Amino acid sequence: MDRDWRFQEIQWRGELGLRYQLSNHAEMVTRFQYAYDTVYDWTSSNLYADKIHSDSYRLPSDHILRECHLDLELEKWKIKLGKQQVVWGKMEGRWMDFVNNLDAKDGLQIRASAYDQLRIPLWMANATCSLGKSSLQMLWIPDYEPERTPYPGSPFWFPVMPDPAWDGIPVVKNDEPDMGSIKNHQAAMRINTTAGSSTYSIGYMYGYSKTPTNFIKLDDGDNPFYEQEYTRSHYFGASVDGSHFFRNVPIIRSLPLAYRFEAVYQTDRYFRDYSEWDPQNLTLISGDGVAKTDVIMGSAQFT
Repeated sequence: MDRDWRFQEIQWRGELGLRYQLSNHAEMVTRFQYAYDTVYDWTSSNLYADKIHSDSYRLPSDHILRECHLDLELEKWKIKLGKQQVVWGKMEGRWMDFVNNLDAKDGLQIRASAYDQLRIPLWMANATCSLGKSSLQMLWIPDYEPERTPYPGSPFWFPVMPDPAWDGIPVVKNDEPDMGSIKNHQAAMRINTTAGSSTYSIGYMYGYSKTPTNFIKLDDGDNPFYEQEYTRSHYFGASVDGSHFFRNVPIIRSLPLAYRFEAVYQTDRYFRDYSEWDPQNLTLISGDGVAKTDVIMGSAQFT
């Protein structure tokens, strides 16, 4: 049997974290990171498509500064100002963890234990008010970073998904949302409370979809082209996690149980509508080739 022994990835990663205590109630936190997959420079073969750019597998300069925030503690308030990541979910599906998108170019790394390294930090104001056993967290996010998916033609590109650029149809890529306008900013809030051994959370975010939507348009000659647009969604999330200790269980006497449940309801999510678009004949039948719907997703975990 023929085998291909060439590398899929040769990744180099470095990180440097710095903390400076300004006062008893203020601290400055900075974290630098650099990552680069050298396989595209070291491997000279037709294993990867010619259109792969090695620059797509380096961290851009604006992402090397991974975190930079001022932490303040003021009585009942904890405030973080600057570039940071916000962790609302703990499960593999990231149902509740919708504030920061992921750098998901490398399919081998996408697992819960690596989310801290894969989340794309955002510039934001993060304020949490302690209310006894409960807390209220509010986020104002004048920043946006789309999810980074595998580059078409790379070893981690989804084999069942066509690359829009490969079917011969031009792609018009719109710029990311202009964060200079306050109407384009994102906002979120979460209520967290503890009752007994369980913790309950309800979160909401008005933000952008993880990736742009490819709307299909026709030019003056009725030729189709993809126009990418960043669309808005409302995210409603909920989670429950806790533990229970069962006593007097037959044979084993006692049984500890830990559980977690997460779910998200997202509005205005777009999908390719093949009743409007014929991919074989590259013909737009009607509309813009997409359909909009609301989705609900979630999962439960018991250990």
